[in-house]
Amino acid sequence: MCTKTKKIDHEWIALMQTAKKMNLTPEEIRRFIHQASSNAMPQKKKDHL
Repeated sequence: MCTKTKKIDHEWIALMQTAKKMNLTPEEIRRFIHQASSNAMPQKKKDHL
């Protein structure tokens, strides 16, 4: 018998439960996550010599 252990991210579950209570659609959640991750990434500035 093969047993696999799944790690549960409780913060992620809480986030999804909150989104559900706010009646957010999956698309709205995706858009928010995409926008937040885009803003969190530092953008490299190109130096022109």
